[in-house]
Amino acid sequence: MSAELKPCPFCGSKPVMRERSGDERNGYNTSLELDCKCGASIETETQNNGGLPTETVASAKRRLTHSWNTRAALAPPEGYVLVPVEPTREMIDAYVAVDARFNSARHDWAVMIAARPEVP
Repeated sequence: MSAELKPCPFCGSKPVMRERSGDERNGYNTSLELDCKCGASIETETQNNGGLPTETVASAKRRLTHSWNTRAALAPPEGYVLVPVEPTREMIDAYVAVDARFNSARHDWAVMIAARPEVP
């Protein structure tokens, strides 16, 4: 029994696995692709050696499922952090708690960023 596919890291939907049988154009490899409705996808092909299969389709499916399920967590580039689209109550409260009349926008932004929720 193969592992269950995890939901898409971008939209939370369940991905769909598509299989396309190989022919002479791709060395008789079977192509496999995991697609999500949001556009996220990964793909692979069965392994072969000179047209002779060295990997079963089931093995390639397990490999693709493992790659999807163990993908790296989303991480922003250095110097960036993930924030909610709308400020949370905690972020607003942190901003209100400082006397913004005497601070720079940079300072006020830093206060709100420090109060952001952790990414789940």
